[in-house]
Amino acid sequence: MRVPSGCTNSCGAGSALIACARAVGYETLEGAVLATNRPMLTLTEHLGFVSEPGNDSNHTVNVVLSLNQQHAKN
Repeated sequence: MRVPSGCTNSCGAGSALIACARAVGYETLEGAVLATNRPMLTLTEHLGFVSEPGNDSNHTVNVVLSLNQQHAKN
């Protein structure tokens, strides 16, 4: 597999995933996190994701990151 230019792993896996997604032209990254998984919710917040209520009776939180804006921590 060829890694697109602009993709690095120097800042951790989350930052590398974001850089790679931007490099190949993705507009957003989205995920679902268990509402009880505070460490992951804290990480996604640190990376600039916006949290939204999940669709399953409060068991998950949807996290969304717009890749059209450069986040200061990336």
